[in-house]
Amino acid sequence: MRKKRKKILGAVLCGLLMWAGQAVADDSVRLVWAADRGQGFDLFTAVQEKNSWGPSTRLVDGPEADLTPACTVDQAGRLWLVWIARDREGRSQLRYRIDAAGNKPRDGRIVTGFDDNYAPVVLVDRKGAVWVAWASYTGSSDDVFASRFDGAGWRAPMRVHAANDQPDVKPFLSLSRDGRVQVTWLGLREKGYQRFQVQWNGTGFIGERVVPEKSWETTMRKHLRRKAPPLPRETRAQGMVTAFLPANREIQAVPDWVFPLTFLEGR
Repeated sequence: MRKKRKKILGAVLCGLLMWAGQAVADDSVRLVWAADRGQGFDLFTAVQEKNSWGPSTRLVDGPEADLTPACTVDQAGRLWLVWIARDREGRSQLRYRIDAAGNKPRDGRIVTGFDDNYAPVVLVDRKGAVWVAWASYTGSSDDVFASRFDGAGWRAPMRVHAANDQPDVKPFLSLSRDGRVQVTWLGLREKGYQRFQVQWNGTGFIGERVVPEKSWETTMRKHLRRKAPPLPRETRAQGMVTAFLPANREIQAVPDWVFPLTFLEGR
């Protein structure tokens, strides 16, 4: 029987060019996290100020428990924030926000077709399209899905791997050297959990292959070295942490299970 997942408190680190009308230096880091301050889980943000974090402000204050945020910034300087909103019945919806300077944020739901969704990640490709990947429990197993924003709304979710009865979890979005969208995830197979990857070819995800762990770790270490202050105390719980890296568009949202590979010294 599938074990019931615990509630997750998450944080996300963003190096942003602009956030809700406030200019931010290219190399600054903005922290976004989920925390319960007595009114249920909401999303909060703070900006790095030299060796510490500045004052925190509330970003999302909804009736559901807002959890596991991930963010990036598109070519127009708009923030794209995705997260999980869990209602009192335990349903976990995938939510998004588009936040442009001087404009009212646009909030909405990404319809997945399932009530148990988790671990969202987000990425902007070189053509400016915004992609989201996540995992859903389908009723028989866990699968990884992706969707693309077409300017008016989100395309129908696509399962990125071949159908199977084994869990596929921990999605990761990145760009290949030639700019193709890649989804990497962990899948349970005959040899245990292995890391798989597919690429978008314009009409679908193709070329499912196993990614050697050593090669994966080398790539992460190459891109993810960055110094930052210790995370605020209320963010220090098991959950998804992601980072937006403006200097490297190949990798944008980085889950916390990558951090042990040297990201965020002093965390």
